[in-house]
Amino acid sequence: MVLVAVSSILLVPTLIEAVGASAWAAFAVGQAVGGFCAVLILYGWGVEGPALVARASVGDRRRLVLSSLRLRWSISAPVLITGGLLLLALTDSHRVLAVAGMLTNGLAGLGMTWFFLGVKDGWSVFITDSMPRSLGNVLGILLLQEDSETAFASGMAVLVLAPLFGCLHGWLRATNSVGCALRQAFAHSPDDSIGALLGRGKHSVSTSFTGSIYTLSPVIIIAGSGAPSAPLFVLVDKAQKQLLSAFAPVANVLQAWVPRAREKELLKRVFVAALAAALFASGSLMCSALFGVPALEWLSAGTVSVSSSVAAWAGLYLGLALAEVILGRSCLVAIGAVSRLSFWSFVGAAIGLALLLPAGMAWGAAGALGAVSLGQGVRVCGYLFVIWSWKRRG
Repeated sequence: MVLVAVSSILLVPTLIEAVGASAWAAFAVGQAVGGFCAVLILYGWGVEGPALVARASVGDRRRLVLSSLRLRWSISAPVLITGGLLLLALTDSHRVLAVAGMLTNGLAGLGMTWFFLGVKDGWSVFITDSMPRSLGNVLGILLLQEDSETAFASGMAVLVLAPLFGCLHGWLRATNSVGCALRQAFAHSPDDSIGALLGRGKHSVSTSFTGSIYTLSPVIIIAGSGAPSAPLFVLVDKAQKQLLSAFAPVANVLQAWVPRAREKELLKRVFVAALAAALFASGSLMCSALFGVPALEWLSAGTVSVSSSVAAWAGLYLGLALAEVILGRSCLVAIGAVSRLSFWSFVGAAIGLALLLPAGMAWGAAGALGAVSLGQGVRVCGYLFVIWSWKRRG
């Protein structure tokens, strides 16, 4: 994940220099829409999947893998087509770049990372997700630096196809690990019909979708508003997503480790996860205050000016986002509070998005970042309240 984050961050100035700030903004909006598509295609497996796999027998793991593949293959095409049509409405130019950006993120919903986390197979996560995406980014950067249309088209094709090959490898490794062939996912099962699969895990799906709305829509709202601070906010949002991806291994380990605890050990593991969330939140704010301004100005290739207040808000936003992921997917899922996770996720998103545009128009990028940080803070406080209530009940 760190390799993916670093290579994705390096891709930002390369794209800006190759096609300009407005074209890169279209690509970034496409990635935001692709993030929505990925969450819909993943259909909640990223929330409860690792915990379900960690506690399941071999037979149950086989059923989980096949059911997941059958469902996600069925809904991926309609979701991606809808995402493409949405991009046509959101962008006036550079639409090919926008669609390419959507596919680079949208195809991630077909991956099997959630399963490999549940079985504690970090190597499979690396070779089916981190490695192909990182290599795709690096090769894409090299091709985009060439001054020719053929090299540019090849670079964009690599960025799209690399995660798809990673998904295919993940499908083969996952089905092999549970002792079945990939073709068995095409077999009809009355208990696992598409309608039945769609009806399961409603809280996980709503949590994922609400979370994706709150993570991905701010950049679309601010960019679509035409606010003068839009380029800076888009840049900060992109950096925040990549850094969040870099810290994902910590959250992933906790997401599989906490639910494995026996009843007597569960409280201790929840406390460790909550402590990790607090450390990451405070560390992010401190690092951003010290290094945020020069780092963001470098990422923009010198095209935007960054104030210290924007850098501080960016650090707080990243820190709260890390804490929210750890507390929600590690602690609340482990204690069986997925419905409360869904509730507080929605409340925080509603507050943050309601304040986003007014704050952004009044105080620029700092105001917009303050609004989304407030929403994340509400989520974190809500999750802590749920954990405290669970502890009181014994």
